[in-house]
Amino acid sequence: MTSCFVVMGFNTKKIPNTNIEVDLNAVYSNIIKPVILNKELTSIHGENRFRADEVYTTQNITKTFIEGIFKADIVIADIVIADITTLNQNAIYELGLRHAMRPKSTIILCDNHTAKINFFDISHLPQIRYDSDKVNELDEVVRVKDILTEYITSAINSDERFIDSPVFENNLYTIVERNNSMEES
Repeated sequence: MTSCFVVMGFNTKKIPNTNIEVDLNAVYSNIIKPVILNKELTSIHGENRFRADEVYTTQNITKTFIEGIFKADIVIADIVIADITTLNQNAIYELGLRHAMRPKSTIILCDNHTAKINFFDISHLPQIRYDSDKVNELDEVVRVKDILTEYITSAINSDERFIDSPVFENNLYTIVERNNSMEES
């Protein structure tokens, strides 16, 4: 089974330096989560708990994020899936962590308004763009869900040669698997 974790802000937020508000919960509930469920992805944090606000735990929230970012096979960032629409500093940081931890399967989503802001370090990376003004309109929801479905399918079908992390793409280091038997001694 393929696991997934979603990195993004919660509730309604403003895009920095604008008066544009984005309902991130609508993006998640109308677009991201239905695709995850349709693709039958699992959560490392319990049934259908893909975003940190769905993980009910007494552990430190940072531990929850780091576990999700590292252990999940696919991360969706609306900017690990990652959504960077409101340039949420936590989501951007978590996207960077994911790129440093795993060589592949990080999907970035971004609102069209945010995409106009020149965010140089990640502007060259593939991003699924959506219109936050239309996240409740059927045509836009279907369009973005179809693209996200294709990205997830591609990530699932990719082999170890596929890399989407700038860190691993530049061959800066390799992952060395831990030998659990050595740890026990």
